[in-house]
Amino acid sequence: LATLLFKNKFTKEERDAGPTNFIMGLAFITEGAIPFAASDPLHVLPSCIVGSALAGGDVIDVNWLTGAVKFIMFGSAGSLDSGLTTGKFVIPTHSYREEGLSYHYAPPADYIEVKNAKIVKAIFDELKLPNVLGKVWTTDAIYRETKAKFDARKKEGCIAVEMELAGVQAVCDFYGWELYNFLVTGDVLDQAVYDVSGLADANHNMDKLYVAIEIAKRI
Repeated sequence: LATLLFKNKFTKEERDAGPTNFIMGLAFITEGAIPFAASDPLHVLPSCIVGSALAGGDVIDVNWLTGAVKFIMFGSAGSLDSGLTTGKFVIPTHSYREEGLSYHYAPPADYIEVKNAKIVKAIFDELKLPNVLGKVWTTDAIYRETKAKFDARKKEGCIAVEMELAGVQAVCDFYGWELYNFLVTGDVLDQAVYDVSGLADANHNMDKLYVAIEIAKRI
């Protein structure tokens, strides 16, 4: 919204990205803020750090305002295994809990199950969309995705890293709501040089919205 209300504070590229990021925000996804964070980390990073908490809070607010009990969440992620994720949608089965929100809504554990993964997988297969099932890593510390953590998560079977899923899944489990999640990897972490060439497309391509609509028709 700020790119529309305060246009003189943003570059043309940032203004062009604004509408897409607004739609992503409606789906509780904050990864679209990464390019903004890179250009102005002092002001943007604090809001990114609380991504999981904000997304979980949004789900609660939407339920209170509308009565919704089924939520479709989608967005971009970093790839931990580009051989598996390139050209495919990622359907998370479990998420490693390296954030704070989930521990307020679920018993302590390293991972939380993403319970509707098989349903999402079946819909993607019906639509003939390329996809891969796998564990993901939820973190609220994007600059602490260290090599040691990367190696540990990949050894456990994680194929992507993102910022909201564990917390939102815990909130939905706590209240008995249903969450349907899928991701698209943009930046690639498993190469010698950090590759962000796919990040803009993963963040701003509208195909995820159309897929979410197809999921909504089927649930």
